[in-house]
Amino acid sequence: DSNAGSVNASACSCSQGFTGARCLIQIPSTGTNARRFTIELKLSIDVKSEAFVDSSLTEQSPIQLIETMDLKQLLSSFFSASNQNVQITSPQVAIVGDRRFTSIINVSAEIAVKDELKATSAQMTLRKKLFEMFASTEKSRVTVSEMAYTCGQGYEKNISSSADADGSACKKCDANNYKHLLDDTACVACPAHSFSVNVTNAYSVEMCRCVNGRHPAGTVSFGNAMTLNDTNVYWVGKLECEEVLEK
Repeated sequence: DSNAGSVNASACSCSQGFTGARCLIQIPSTGTNARRFTIELKLSIDVKSEAFVDSSLTEQSPIQLIETMDLKQLLSSFFSASNQNVQITSPQVAIVGDRRFTSIINVSAEIAVKDELKATSAQMTLRKKLFEMFASTEKSRVTVSEMAYTCGQGYEKNISSSADADGSACKKCDANNYKHLLDDTACVACPAHSFSVNVTNAYSVEMCRCVNGRHPAGTVSFGNAMTLNDTNVYWVGKLECEEVLEK
């Protein structure tokens, strides 16, 4: 049989943790350690053309060139994020060459993702190479000059010499603090007369609760009905925990 020993590509499957047509996309973690943060990229894209320098392509703006290659969709697909969570900024383009030319686009991008930061941190170099392979074509070669990540929700920069248990340069918000932003800003304290319940990496003010004898401002409660086992959650937009009124 002339086909003996040949490999049936359709019978091949991706290694565990990878997906996509060429198995280049890493599947995000959905475990308890997964959290929302931002991946920041700086890209250099060489767009090659057989056209003359005075081709209409040279008259396109950097944004039009990026739209032509659908960079936002490439980023959202690779990082398993929605298009609305991909931001592309600071595109700059230069034309290099004479009769044949290359358009070099330098661009920055931010992608809001939900994943396990420990794995992302450990595999950053690999992920850079995988994205270059994923996004490059015969006419456009993508090079990732920088790829970094933010601490994200429930975590802040670790200013001590030792890293957090997750292996990154971030640490969990302390008890009675929270952080809902995806950047590297510091955690903030729960509002007055409230605390976080058995949580050291609270990612929302809703995870802060009023202490006994108080309830969220704007709600109605009398006597001692509001206890830690009741519905005295500190809601977003309620900036105070009021004293419980007597009947």
